[in-house]
This record gives sequence, C-alpha cells and structure tokens, in this order.
Amino acid sequence: MNDGTRPPARPANSLLSSVASMPPQAGPIEPIVYVQAHGRGQWKFRCEYCRVDHYHGRPPGSPTDGLGHRAAHCWRDGSPYSRHGYILVLDKQAAA
Repeated sequence: MNDGTRPPARPANSLLSSVASMPPQAGPIEPIVYVQAHGRGQWKFRCEYCRVDHYHGRPPGSPTDGLGHRAAHCWRDGSPYSRHGYILVLDKQAAA
C-alpha cells in the first residue's frame, strides 16, 4: 500500500529502461580487468600497459571476495589504471 510518501512502484523492466536512457556518468569510469585466482589468497592479471603480472589480495570467505574496484598497482606513465584504479572481475573462461 502506498501512503503517498513514496512514488508508486514501477515494474522492473520500466526501471531498467529508465536507467538505460540516463545520460552518461560525468566522472571517470574505471576500466575492467579480468582476473584469475592465484594460489590461496590472491587475484592475478597480466597488465596490458606494463606487461607485468599484478596481484591483489583475495580475502578468505566467498570465492569472489576482493573483486570490484581496487587501487592500481600499475604506475607506468600513460597507464589509464594509475589515476583511478580498475575493477577486478573474475575471468570465468580461465576458471573453467
């Protein structure tokens, strides 16, 4: 029941189309990098800018802990990673 203090609920597909039609975000969007599990406690990916493997901690718990936005380990001049970091996403093809 809507008591008038909240806007009426909209179907999910209506909400998704509203989001899709929004203007682009004004700020920077961090690049996505695909990582693989390395050992028992790290994520690893090969950096396309400095050609070095970068490692990020993978806390115990869920197999996806530690994914998401991270500060960059790449400090090569001109790397788009160094300023805003990147988003770690599990590489499902490599995990299969």
